[in-house]
Amino acid sequence: MAKRSHERVLIELALRCKDESFREEREWRIQASSGAIQFRSSKGRIAPYKLIDVTSVENDQLMPIVRVVMGPKADKLATERVLMFG
Repeated sequence: MAKRSHERVLIELALRCKDESFREEREWRIQASSGAIQFRSSKGRIAPYKLIDVTSVENDQLMPIVRVVMGPKADKLATERVLMFG
């Protein structure tokens, strides 16, 4: 049992750590520990994902996403498809 809790702590720490040189990115990371894991095909591999509810806690509207920045190596069409349709 102790091994599982140590693994969980390490995973949570890894999700929160980012080198200071990337500060300007002001990246948000979402940790989804509950919900069903789903799968999709990505570059010939199976990729796990979770659907995340981004509805505001103040009202029933979606939280505003002002901008999405994709890195230079991102497959633009595939990334847009994932962002639009999950």
